[in-house]
Amino acid sequence: MAPQFTKSLFPVNRVTDPSIDFVKALQEDSNMEVDWLFWASKLTSRDEQLYCLERALYIHPNSREAADALRQLSQTTQSAHRPALVARRRWVTFGKSEA
Repeated sequence: MAPQFTKSLFPVNRVTDPSIDFVKALQEDSNMEVDWLFWASKLTSRDEQLYCLERALYIHPNSREAADALRQLSQTTQSAHRPALVARRRWVTFGKSEA
């Protein structure tokens, strides 16, 4: 049995107030991964960058550049919304023994 290639779902555009450059990217409607990576690097809005990177991954699902950029974008976004961490204790006691 041959391995089946499954195409990811087409990215959903969640941008509510698009910039002029994002509108240009959408009008261009490129089917090349490198074009969407370019637009993602040029845009400043997180949602616009997210859409461009998802679109690049849709075109080329094995793109390491797009996957890494998407991971980095989500990590920086999560850390910006994450509450400050409380300092952890150096040890935790379980019953009478310390770990």
